[in-house]
Amino acid sequence: MEPDRNLEKEDVLMMMGACPERVRDYVSGLDENRMAYRHGPAFQTLGELVVHVSATGSAADAALRHACLDGATEVDARAALEPPIDSPESVTPAPERLEHLGRIRRRPMDLPRGLTAAD
Repeated sequence: MEPDRNLEKEDVLMMMGACPERVRDYVSGLDENRMAYRHGPAFQTLGELVVHVSATGSAADAALRHACLDGATEVDARAALEPPIDSPESVTPAPERLEHLGRIRRRPMDLPRGLTAAD
């Protein structure tokens, strides 16, 4: 018997809701030198990766709010998954980005709970 590979809505919501806290748990004890660690020349630093995860999460939340609150029938998923890269001068530190994502993530998490299967 093959296992069911379809995620239920509550499973997806649980993962989305846990992401900011889990990432924050992973990096909370790291100093600036460790956040600047780069595994290789082609890899992002850990801090850059955290900023990317936070920016992507914020963009996905905005797309979700646009669909649920504005009634949009189409959203730009690519823009949510590939947010624009900030200039180095304007980058908010990774811990602050995670804190912001954790705050804004709580609001859109309730939106999909009200959607029907057809929605």
